[in-house]
Amino acid sequence: KEQQSIVDQYNAIQKRIDNNKQMIAKLEDAAQAIYNKMFVEDVDPENLPEGWKIGTLGETYNIVYGKSLQTSKLTPKGYIVYGGNGMIGYYSQYIYDKPQVLISCRGVASGTVHLTKPYSFVTSNSLVCEQKDKTVGAVYSYYTLTKLDLSRYQSGSAQPQITLNDISNVEMIIPSKEICDSFEKIIDPIIKHKNNIELENEFWEVLLLHLINKM
Repeated sequence: KEQQSIVDQYNAIQKRIDNNKQMIAKLEDAAQAIYNKMFVEDVDPENLPEGWKIGTLGETYNIVYGKSLQTSKLTPKGYIVYGGNGMIGYYSQYIYDKPQVLISCRGVASGTVHLTKPYSFVTSNSLVCEQKDKTVGAVYSYYTLTKLDLSRYQSGSAQPQITLNDISNVEMIIPSKEICDSFEKIIDPIIKHKNNIELENEFWEVLLLHLINKM
């Protein structure tokens, strides 16, 4: 009976996680649709609206490598740590208090773009696009860089990688600050809701591991 109770709890939690993942996907689709409407469908790159311009990643961001952190120093709780392909654990310190846009720079995931949660530590397996041009915010940057398919700029024969030189001259559209601010305001509640659900899933996944250990 105790074993069956654990299995029932496991199945219930797994269903909750799956439902949350579906909601996360719907929120992401909604955010993508808003971005596409404002910056892709109604915009001609050859005839940009007044106040818009073309800039390079190197001009728009201060692109830096994250900091080295041995995996043995990761902790069960603390500030989220981002590696080359998303969250890899927690640490007692953070580097950035605000969301940052990351570009994976080592391994097969090189070129993948991530948007961090506030208060995060970023390892040297990712490039951080620190804002230099204050016109664009982190959320606009995330969706724009994702559209650029930066994996095309991988270099290295033994192991794929992306360097600062590989992407510094890649061009992107920089809208007017008014439009960027409007987009961030519209998207902000969607991103916050998505983050909350992801945090909830992290809690449920830890609980699942606990149940598995009891089986």
